[in-house]
Amino acid sequence: MIVEAIEALSEENGSSKSSISTYGDLPAVHSQLLSDNLKRMKDGGELMFWKNNYSKVKPNATPRRGRGRPAKTKDHLQVRSVDPAMHRGRPTKDSNAPPIPANVVMSSSARTNCMENADENHVHMEKDKPKSNLCEKNMEEKIDCIVQTLECLQNSVETLNTKIESLTKENDELSKELEAALATVEALEQLDWCVLVDFCVAII
Repeated sequence: MIVEAIEALSEENGSSKSSISTYGDLPAVHSQLLSDNLKRMKDGGELMFWKNNYSKVKPNATPRRGRGRPAKTKDHLQVRSVDPAMHRGRPTKDSNAPPIPANVVMSSSARTNCMENADENHVHMEKDKPKSNLCEKNMEEKIDCIVQTLECLQNSVETLNTKIESLTKENDELSKELEAALATVEALEQLDWCVLVDFCVAII
């Protein structure tokens, strides 16, 4: 039936799965059956799969290349030449080599040249140092901020001292008024209430 559908559709590059499924009357579960049969026929060489289309295999057709990278052929193992292993330890001395002088004395001109080169290198290093103006500015800003904070704290302390003095004066005045009231109460307690009542009645 699949081959009949492909022949009936007769598309140039083959027929897709959806085109084959719409051909003819198929059962309700035809999608899974169709997928299984298409895979079986493709694996068995009855159909050719190319660009998501299925077509009949032609006897004289050249095989088309599938997708993906071709498989790499394994190269034959190449024999590498192995370098002779180096011996450990200090190398042997050449008996024909000239002797090396133990102490080399530098001339005065060479010393002066070395000193001049060292001075030039020091000057270049000093020039290449990054400027610290940014750090100095940051330190100055921090110092100014600290000074302003101290001034604000000093003003706050002065304000608090002024409030403390005013509260102390008010406390003294209240203490004096309290003492006067207590003295009045004591004087009233010492009076003869009977005499005071008679005096009040007489006045009335």
